[in-house]
Amino acid sequence: MNQTATKTAVLISRILFGFTFAFSGFVKAVDPMGSAYKFIDYFRAFDLTFLNDLALPFAVLIAAIEFCIGIGILFGSFKRLSTIAGLLFMIFFTPLTLYLALANPVNDCGCFGDALVLTNWETFFKNIFLLGLIIFLYLNQAKITPLFSTSLRWIPVVYAFLFSCTISLIGIKDLPILDFRPYKTGVNIDKAMQAPEGAPQTEYKLVYERNGVKQEFGLDDYPTDSTWTFVETKTILPSDKWLPAIKDFFLTDQNGDNITSDLLNYDGYTFLLISPDLNTADENYIDRINNIYDYAVNFDYRFYCATVNDESAIAEWIEHTGAEYEYIFSDVTILETIIRSNPGLVLLKDGVILWKKSPRNFPKEELLKQSLENSSLSQIKKNNPRKVILYCILIFFTPILVLLFFEKTIASYLQRNGAKKKIESSK
Repeated sequence: MNQTATKTAVLISRILFGFTFAFSGFVKAVDPMGSAYKFIDYFRAFDLTFLNDLALPFAVLIAAIEFCIGIGILFGSFKRLSTIAGLLFMIFFTPLTLYLALANPVNDCGCFGDALVLTNWETFFKNIFLLGLIIFLYLNQAKITPLFSTSLRWIPVVYAFLFSCTISLIGIKDLPILDFRPYKTGVNIDKAMQAPEGAPQTEYKLVYERNGVKQEFGLDDYPTDSTWTFVETKTILPSDKWLPAIKDFFLTDQNGDNITSDLLNYDGYTFLLISPDLNTADENYIDRINNIYDYAVNFDYRFYCATVNDESAIAEWIEHTGAEYEYIFSDVTILETIIRSNPGLVLLKDGVILWKKSPRNFPKEELLKQSLENSSLSQIKKNNPRKVILYCILIFFTPILVLLFFEKTIASYLQRNGAKKKIESSK
């Protein structure tokens, strides 16, 4: 391969590998709690549950490191360190994803969070491709042309680390800036539980055998004469693309009765206080929660606390908080998927999610003076994902472009300042 072809291949490899890592790190940073839940799944699968308390710090750190590696490769900053870090990353995760594909202890690796869900085999083949790219880049690191001079190369990488950690902190303290899950604001849960329009129906085939030869028949044309022997029934499900967006949502009352349909078809407002675990729920906003409950009672709105805890945990929560609301129950994964805070508040109307709020953003008392019909609280609070992504791009790349534009001036200043300090220290 001649020099021009090699440089072109290096550039393409940098873009593919760097963008993939930067994207993967970004979507993990957006939803650190989701990544933490995935880490806990891994710890459970590998009998490492003693590490559960480290799941969230790991999630934040892995996202930041992955984002920095991607940016380092794209910008050519610390090209030796970046390629080595990327290579070590892939050397560790490629065999791991092969094991996951073979043993399937966890259905989804979570490498792109909930933004892009891959099967374990798809993840493994993706990693094989990335491993090939980073090996090529490592062997040809001398041909990587840095975007910034040596004296400034650290700035984009440090900024990338801080940018990633800031987005993660927002996701932890409030809610993710982007919602990749099916329970988005504005979604009608009942409709989302139905198969898409035009979806094929589940097919059933009856397998019969005669003279050692097996043949499939439909439910209306199977043989009835005694020369055929029934073997089995085959169920042919539609492909995953025809599955409903929400497949497993359910709620039960304290008697164990399913109240899902009643709640989703209720013609009115319902406040859902969601707590996957009352034992670890944030109690700093209890007064605000109780005020919202009193508001719901005054205006005849429904208010439930959805949890997975047993009676003893509920009794302890009531003792600590003075809560008077009714409790309903669901699966922990469902509750953690609906909202990433514990507790979190969801407002439903006719089965539609009007908004979701973390404790810091629960409605304050001054907003609870009038009915929802006459309040801004009844409006759907829906983020435009395109705008959010555009803002993130502008926030990240604007300082980078400014740095690039004034690179020579800044580098010259740093060099003069460094030389001045050396002179002063030598006196």
